[in-house]
Amino acid sequence: MTIDSNQTLYVFKLFVSSKTPSSLLTGDQLKKIFERYLSSPYQLEIIDIVSRPETAFQYAVVAVPMLILVSPEPKVTIIGNMDDTEKLFAALRLSLDSLRSNNDEQ
Repeated sequence: MTIDSNQTLYVFKLFVSSKTPSSLLTGDQLKKIFERYLSSPYQLEIIDIVSRPETAFQYAVVAVPMLILVSPEPKVTIIGNMDDTEKLFAALRLSLDSLRSNNDEQ
């Protein structure tokens, strides 16, 4: 992935459980939200805690779905429902102005 030197790369880890269908849907929802509203490049790694429990332990996963903004720091962790895009972006320290302007262009 080529990144403009003026852009920040956002790195996310989403922990889900293959045993919980609603948890799995969160990954699809986040991809759609990021593609539509996030103007900066990003990486979203989706980690199934059933098949990768050691990674879940490493990141101290306490519930799913759990989204971690790894970079840029400081790290942010969000647990649970991520349906409200404005609240999600606010929690991730992403500009609500850019969210609205990108949405207006759609």
